[in-house]
Amino acid sequence: MDERLNEILRAVVENYIDTAEPVGSRKLTKRYNLGLSPATIRNIMADLEYLGFLMQPHTSAGRMPTEKGYRHYVDCCIDDGHQLDERFIIETQKKLENIERDVSSLLENVTRELSKCSHQMGIAVAPRFSRSRLSRVELIHVKGTSVLAVVITEEGVVRNLLLDFEEPCSQQHLSKISEYINKELAGCSLEDARERVIRKVYEEKAVYDSLVARAMRIGRLIMERQVEEDIYIGGYSEVLEQPNFLDLDSIKEMFRAIEDKRMMIKVFNMIEEMESGVTVLIGSENPLDEMQDCSMVVSPYLKKGRVIGTIGVIGPIRMHYPQVISMVDETAKFLTKVFSETVGGRG
Repeated sequence: MDERLNEILRAVVENYIDTAEPVGSRKLTKRYNLGLSPATIRNIMADLEYLGFLMQPHTSAGRMPTEKGYRHYVDCCIDDGHQLDERFIIETQKKLENIERDVSSLLENVTRELSKCSHQMGIAVAPRFSRSRLSRVELIHVKGTSVLAVVITEEGVVRNLLLDFEEPCSQQHLSKISEYINKELAGCSLEDARERVIRKVYEEKAVYDSLVARAMRIGRLIMERQVEEDIYIGGYSEVLEQPNFLDLDSIKEMFRAIEDKRMMIKVFNMIEEMESGVTVLIGSENPLDEMQDCSMVVSPYLKKGRVIGTIGVIGPIRMHYPQVISMVDETAKFLTKVFSETVGGRG
């Protein structure tokens, strides 16, 4: 579109975001120094409606953006130099500085802060267990043949897995097994660790050292266990206060979809595959039917160049995109820095 169409579209979108009311040409003339008459602005708005960027709820009303209008606004009209709320930066940095290695506390705090400052729902996927690198395994005898395996990754994720052995095993023997597993597998990605364990199991079939053989069998039990990923959500109340979210049935459907961890992990996996930094999904661009009335602004965060998790915001389509995109981008950078330098160690 030419510059004048872009300018009017941007004015309509930003006015509608601020007021939640259809925008008329006179309102734009009063608020913006466009150098155009109301009649000229009306004609341009009619052109934008014809092109599918604006819609009119009824003939006597002003106009409001369509999904296509929001999409064009996000792609072409947002100023890269948008300034973040200084309070958000200060508060988020403070939260991060006060958290050491506790991943859960870190993501709960960051998600809550992101929600509070964006007035939307904050959401974060913890460092994926399946993509993590193994730091160490501790085996603890519980009772009889039951053993607790505590698996700790370099990203600071901790998983407790209850294993049932065929026969009892002393704590002393378990400690030796842990020591061998850690020597063989520490620093491996969990996928590499799984492959190495399977290979070792076959290699050690006729091995004279029963400790090694048993360690590899236990390692295989641990590595093949399916582990549910953690999702952190903050700001249900923020979403409920949005004027565009008055349909309680739609809200309930959206909340149910968000609380389905497996479904959300699948969505975030799809987004991460795009490898494009901050991703904005508007309305029907969302892969879940229950979220067709929402927008998602999400970004992966990294540890030394590897994508390990996702942070983002979910809210109504009428969202303050420049501010939210900047917040999500800044938060992802914060988390990348913290995970690379602090959480889970520097290795």
